[in-house]
Amino acid sequence: MSASGCFLMLADDGWSVAAATALGEFERLGDRDLPPAELTALVLEFARMGNLPRRVVIGLSSRDVLCAEFSLEETGDSRQRHNLIYRLEEKLPLAAEEFSADFLGQDQLHFLGIATEIAPLRPYVDALEQSAIIVESITPTVLVGLQGFLGSKKVVEFYFCSLLWQHGNGLEYLFGTANFPFRWRQIQVDETALRRELLWDYSNTSAPKEVAAINFDESLYSALENIEKIKVRKLLADPLEIYARRLAGRILARRETPWIELRRDALAAADPWRSSRPAMTRLMAAAMAFLLCVNAALWWRTHRLNTAAESLREQQTALYQELFPGTKTPAGIRARLQSEARRLAGSTAALTARESEPQTVLPLAHAALSALRTDQNALLDDLRIGEGELTLIWRTTQNEAVTAVIEELERQCLKIEDRNTSHEEQESFWTTELRAAGKVNAGSGGKIGNELTGKSAPIDASAEKVFPTPPTREGG
Repeated sequence: MSASGCFLMLADDGWSVAAATALGEFERLGDRDLPPAELTALVLEFARMGNLPRRVVIGLSSRDVLCAEFSLEETGDSRQRHNLIYRLEEKLPLAAEEFSADFLGQDQLHFLGIATEIAPLRPYVDALEQSAIIVESITPTVLVGLQGFLGSKKVVEFYFCSLLWQHGNGLEYLFGTANFPFRWRQIQVDETALRRELLWDYSNTSAPKEVAAINFDESLYSALENIEKIKVRKLLADPLEIYARRLAGRILARRETPWIELRRDALAAADPWRSSRPAMTRLMAAAMAFLLCVNAALWWRTHRLNTAAESLREQQTALYQELFPGTKTPAGIRARLQSEARRLAGSTAALTARESEPQTVLPLAHAALSALRTDQNALLDDLRIGEGELTLIWRTTQNEAVTAVIEELERQCLKIEDRNTSHEEQESFWTTELRAAGKVNAGSGGKIGNELTGKSAPIDASAEKVFPTPPTREGG
């Protein structure tokens, strides 16, 4: 598993660096007063040799941090960080502007404040940032190691616990819960000091007096068992730095956050987005590459569409010249054809409307009446007109007049389809019934209309003059 960066540890004896994994060894870089430029160069060389990203977590020793327990008044607001800073300032020999601090809260009123002085660390942080090394976090090595240890094993099963970890030349004494401590001290490896601290902490609680002792020497473990009413649980674990390095890797991978984060206040990053800037740069580069690909695809599609449109225009021009040879090809063939289509549609609509107009019966009536005028003795019995046909029944005293009437009807463009003429010996007239079909043009219709209205011939002035009553038999 490749490391996400480096774990840069400030210990009692100086600076050390290691890959942020559980594997490998620490490489000592120099004493505590090593110049920032030299430290930065050594970290860069270590990252280059190990092919590691330029990202570090700085772990502080116990002597580089100050801690204090305090309580807020019930009227205090623990959500306001400056309230916690001012209460911690009362417990520390530093002004609030001189330290960077973070807090662990047992509840909303009781807190453990942990701080580090800004002045000794600021030059190292600035030198690392100027060399493009991202300082992801600054946290105490003991706490980040304990956090990694408790996260890897279920160490305690009771609520209140004391945890003693023999580390280096001292004992790290933490009192709290299985989630995080709310009391932290570093005590000497001495039976008297150890007894005094434990009895003081358990004097005000009725909880089980159980202590977890990690990596204790046998002599110190025997002394711990001799303390009255203390139940000791002996645990063996890897060195504290191993757990600190492992958790530092999870912090660099953004999968874990430390209990105490001192990369804030005056030690905060000048550019808060610097740690995310490489990922944002890659994202922007990917977005630009995607947009370039989209633009290239759109350009290619536009080229293909333009080529197809040009081919269709050429086909349209060729088809127009084929349909209308000898004419000049207009600039807008489509608009020209649409205009002609509208004109033809208007003409067709007018012709259709004219054909669909109802035909008047006056031309047929006029034709029938005009034919009867040739016979001065004709008497009209019945005249029916419908669907372009007329049925005419009339009587006349002369048989020759029937032929004259039929000839006049044929002259009026009527086709005689059926004719029946009968004569009764006891009567003095002939009765004729015929059926004719035909149409008269609009011009004739207009003339007929004028004649029927009296403008051409006053046929309606006196029906007796046009069709005089035929003679009847005597006594009829």
